[in-house]
Amino acid sequence: MRSLERLSQLAQDLADELSEATTSHEEADQSLCAGGSQQARSDNSLAEVARRYLRLRRERDALFPERLFADPAWDILLDLFAAGVEGRTVSISSACIAAAVPPTTALRWLTRLEEYGLVRREGDPGDHRRSLLHLAPAARISIRQWLTALGRSI
Repeated sequence: MRSLERLSQLAQDLADELSEATTSHEEADQSLCAGGSQQARSDNSLAEVARRYLRLRRERDALFPERLFADPAWDILLDLFAAGVEGRTVSISSACIAAAVPPTTALRWLTRLEEYGLVRREGDPGDHRRSLLHLAPAARISIRQWLTALGRSI
């Protein structure tokens, strides 16, 4: 029962964070003359919402039978969104971990995300053995809209 209480509290925290992020995103939309600084604050809030959402999903996964829930493409996209806002790069192995599924499954989903033009892969200039992933601009916009809409609906 304690786990369900923790999950409930995390869900409430997420709802509160979404409400704050939605408000700051709407303010940023209304005041573009601030040179993008409000948009950056809004994106930072939305990145934190995405991270909290991912943590909440992992909490949920711990409460139910293994692999009952899986949405690797969405988990990868949310992780890439948050990492992009935070100025971090994401390697393929990191994206596979974020997907919370076996690596072969995550790699299949990464290929599909690339085929849809939602994710792009490029070589790591510091380590030619690695590839880094980036969220396509259109995907970033869609995720931002989804997180904002989610905030309005809670």
